[in-house]
Amino acid sequence: MLRQVVYTVIRTTSHDQLNKKIVFEYFPEIKDNQIKVYPSNEDFESYFKKAGFSETRFYEYSLERYQSVEELVDIANIKLWSMFRPISDKGLEKGVEKLWKYYRDTGGSEIQFIRKWCLLGCFFG
Repeated sequence: MLRQVVYTVIRTTSHDQLNKKIVFEYFPEIKDNQIKVYPSNEDFESYFKKAGFSETRFYEYSLERYQSVEELVDIANIKLWSMFRPISDKGLEKGVEKLWKYYRDTGGSEIQFIRKWCLLGCFFG
């Protein structure tokens, strides 16, 4: 008799990856909220073990991309990314000032973002 294997895959961001996000260098105020939004790897393991899954594996991957300062300022100001929703006016203003300083200091260079994700594979069976 063959044993049936059931699995699920989740794309998330680990706390370690969040701690390395460059956006928090400009907007540190939003970091704590993001850590609360994403469960830790240990939390995921606990959740799926309680649900009956026998194994949980984490696979990290990343993608390099570039964002212009102008685009990032617009994204922050209109709070296009959900991470900006809890930011105070003062925190937003300080972050935008840092971005424009980077723009001036680098002659308008784009900001390198390394987008980091974690695939979470959970196996039952």
